[in-house]
Amino acid sequence: VAPGSAGQVPAALLERLRRTQSEFQVLQQQAFKIGRESKDNAELVRHPEMSEYLTTVREFNPKLESIVGEFEREYRRATGKKIPKSKKAKKGKAKSEHDEGWYEAALARARAALAEDSRAYRSRAMDLVSTFHERQQQMADRQRDLQLMMDGPDWPREGW
Repeated sequence: VAPGSAGQVPAALLERLRRTQSEFQVLQQQAFKIGRESKDNAELVRHPEMSEYLTTVREFNPKLESIVGEFEREYRRATGKKIPKSKKAKKGKAKSEHDEGWYEAALARARAALAEDSRAYRSRAMDLVSTFHERQQQMADRQRDLQLMMDGPDWPREGW
């Protein structure tokens, strides 16, 4: 297939991509070097090569955006379609059919349990509150046991 025809990226664009990639690798190596030579963030800010590195990164960004634009145009020329914009990932857990099925099942179990219990509302509410307090007490007991294990009998006490 001849360069420039549908299905192949022009050689000049590929060469530009290779040069941009090598520039990026140089920047990355410089960042690693600065990071290795700095012990913490305060020292990182005062590093003598940091200003030059930031300037180079700022100059690199427009080059990168330019080559991305060129590849998007080349893609559009070759396929006749626009590149679909990527969607931002949603924070939190993605919903699935399994989640919805679980919710419906739990709701059905809760309704069945309510239908079986013929006691007055006040009695059921007090039962739920006492169960809640009992589980809170069990958790507090577990935490106290863990704290005693962590403190241990051989650990020095501060209140001497």
